[in-house]
Formats: sequence, structure tokens, C-alpha cells
Amino acid sequence: MTIVPCEEPIIDAARDGDIEAVRAELAARVDPDTADSMNRSALYHAAYAGREDIVKLLIEKNADVNLEDDEGETPLIAALENKHFSIAALLLENGADINTVSGRQQQTPLHWAFNMDMDEKKTDRVIWLLEKGAEVTRKGGGGLDVMQRGREYAIQWPFAGEIVAAMKEYIRTHDPAYIFEQQMKQASADMCEALREGLPEAMAIKPIRLKLAPKPS
Repeated sequence: MTIVPCEEPIIDAARDGDIEAVRAELAARVDPDTADSMNRSALYHAAYAGREDIVKLLIEKNADVNLEDDEGETPLIAALENKHFSIAALLLENGADINTVSGRQQQTPLHWAFNMDMDEKKTDRVIWLLEKGAEVTRKGGGGLDVMQRGREYAIQWPFAGEIVAAMKEYIRTHDPAYIFEQQMKQASADMCEALREGLPEAMAIKPIRLKLAPKPS
């Protein structure tokens, strides 16, 4: 993101970390959702710059945590861009939508994070969002969810395939619904195999127990 000086003092103060100036602007009844020429609010700039104290203050003053800029980026996406995960968590705790679809390309935060991680050859943003409950199956532009889009990217950019693999591994070991679905498929396959072989085991229904990965301490 290109940062340019803004004519709005509250935005410059939020970006620069001058919390007293932000307080003074708010005390003067300046709108906490004041935005620059690209519709990037003071909260967006504070989140992008890692100014957690100012993010808290603006949220207390009812700043819109889901306000999109002209490119469809929200304060949550701004925080994720520079890996300010504590700020991203704060935004989620105060109503930021982890599954919203925004921008010209109609992307979820997972789509945005996937692109950021692909540029840096990392996986930490997408895994963090999965840990926070982002929906992998939420469709974006073209009717593709993030993993479908990632497989398309992998044709040209191999690291995209590594991100998809990391996401699949996380889901495989942490998502109860996915684990149950896979175990049901395996049980069905076992039943069909037993029926083909004419074994009495086909009549036995074995209980399915979820095996989740241990929670990190």
C-alpha cells in the first residue's frame, strides 16, 4: 500500500501513532470514520501501521471496523498485510467480518491473505485466519473458494500449491466436521469392500471417534 500525506489531521495522527492528537480530533467531534481520498479511514491507517492503542481508541468511539476502501480492503486486511495479528484479533473481537467478500475481484480475507502469503512465500496469515474460524468454502470472484483459486495459481506459481497443502493439513487435523466427513467416507468404503467380499464384518457398524490434534498449550 502506498502511503501519502493526508489533508485530514486525524488520519495523519492515527498513522503516525500520535494518540493525543487523535484524542483531540475526536474531542472536537471529528468523525472517527473520516477517510482519505481512497476511502481509507483513520482505523484502517492505524491498523496498517500497527498502532494498537489508537485502534482501541477508535473502536471505543464506534469507528466502523468493516469500512472498505476503494479497493475493497478493510481494517482487518490492513492489519494482516503487516502481520499485526493482535490488532487483527482485536478487530475480530469487535465485529470485523472474517468472511466478508469485497473488492473488484470479490475476495474474502482468506483470499487476500493467500495472495499476501504467496508474495512472501509464507503460510502464517492463512493459518491464522483458519485458527480464527475463517470459512474455507466461502466463494469469491468467479465462484471459487480460496483453495480452488490456489490450485489455479499453482499452475504458474508453485508456492501456491504449498499454501494449499498447508491449509489442507491444518483442516485435516483441526476441523471436526472435516474429520468426521473423512471418517464417514472411510467407513462407507470399508462397508462396500466388506460387502464385495461377502464378509460378516459388513453387518457390524463400528463407532466413529473423532481424532483431533491436541490444542496448542
